[in-house]
Amino acid sequence: KTGVKKDGKIVAVEFNNILDGGAHHSYGVTTTMIAGICLTLPYRIPNYRYTGRHVYTNKPVTGAMRGHGANQPAFAFDSQLDLLAEEIGVDPVDMRLKNATQPGDVKIPNVCHISSCGMQESIEKVAQSMKWKDKRGKLPEGRGIGVGSYGFFSGALYNYFNTSRPYNEAWVRVNGDGTVHYFTLAAEIGQGCDTILSQIVAEELGVRLEDVSIISSDTGIVTGDTGAFSSRTTMMAGNAAKEAAADAKRQLFGAAAKLLGRKIQDELDAKDGQIYVKRTGKGVSVSEAALAYQSANSGAPVLGRGVYTPADPIAEGTVVSPTWSFGSQIIEVEVDKETGEVRVIDSATAHDCGRAINPMSVEGQLEGSMHMALGYALSEEVKFEKGKVVNPSFVDYKMFSALDMPKVDSIVVETDDPHGPFGAKESGEGLTIPTAPAIANAIYDAVGVSIKDLPITPEKVLKALQEKSKK
Repeated sequence: KTGVKKDGKIVAVEFNNILDGGAHHSYGVTTTMIAGICLTLPYRIPNYRYTGRHVYTNKPVTGAMRGHGANQPAFAFDSQLDLLAEEIGVDPVDMRLKNATQPGDVKIPNVCHISSCGMQESIEKVAQSMKWKDKRGKLPEGRGIGVGSYGFFSGALYNYFNTSRPYNEAWVRVNGDGTVHYFTLAAEIGQGCDTILSQIVAEELGVRLEDVSIISSDTGIVTGDTGAFSSRTTMMAGNAAKEAAADAKRQLFGAAAKLLGRKIQDELDAKDGQIYVKRTGKGVSVSEAALAYQSANSGAPVLGRGVYTPADPIAEGTVVSPTWSFGSQIIEVEVDKETGEVRVIDSATAHDCGRAINPMSVEGQLEGSMHMALGYALSEEVKFEKGKVVNPSFVDYKMFSALDMPKVDSIVVETDDPHGPFGAKESGEGLTIPTAPAIANAIYDAVGVSIKDLPITPEKVLKALQEKSKK
């Protein structure tokens, strides 16, 4: 239930949420909490009441999907915003811009504070990319355009309070030949973290990326990492890697300062494997500094250590996550009124990832998330009968292929977050959230029916069109 002023300004939201958790607890309490928080992220909501209930049913155990806990609230709320916008005669994009979250906003005191936010810029960029003003309500019958927005975690904190174990631990060893070994337990599962984390180490040390080797398979060396989940790796493993590299750099600078006859280490800098005096340019190689350090320390190599554990989450308002990513998406669809089939023909997504350490990786995540979210919105559904799954294979569980992909304009929106390594935030789970509401809103623009449950199958579209024709 949402209340707005005549100009589209949101006044209050009441959100009642019932979660089917299956026969076991699993992530029940966590998911219930996430849903209540994530609904508040994209837009300013001055008055908010949330009631979440996690219920047990005779279904299998549930688990976390990409965008865990945030997809369903976003679908309901962003779909409702479009209906409200039509009722009061306000453009849906203008309504979102009017209510967009801004840096410094406090969503939940001491729990969810916004340290950086590119929400407004994201909405503006996708609207420009998709020519929103030229298309909304002006396309031929059966064609429509819709918008959805989102915010998401950059690493969950709440599961691990009151533990001495770090969220991530990193070691950086600089060898005598100038190469670097970076030790971590951050798991590369295809999300590209090996590259990102190696880039962070190389940038902080001032060496070439090709000189950094990553070792992430030995629990006997480093012991701290809580897992590859909750879009946490760049934030948490990245901060630990940066701290370890900075520790190693301090040792290298100490050795280099003696070689160069300098006494003030702050006059030094490092780039492309060279440590040099800023004023004169005189320098030595990282290899020479590493060997000098070993000679002065009985052969012990330069070894930097870093850990990441939030310092004071309550004081900083980061009890749930160190910071949050934001973004917006606009989708154009074509609806066949004879069959009910919905075809996505064009899209643009703008994502605030903080500082884009690897822009190509961010774009890859944006494109991959579109593929996954299309299935969530239009075809994928686990069906049950008396507690048993009746479509347990990919014959009946319909997934999109590469041939089904629409055009995707991936727009990287950069902000500078004080909590992230070099200002970086997540570019993982949050990207799947806006697709379902954007498609639903585009369908409404195309044929005037609002589909309120997922997936949006041809049968549901036809049924809604038939009911509309009877009115």
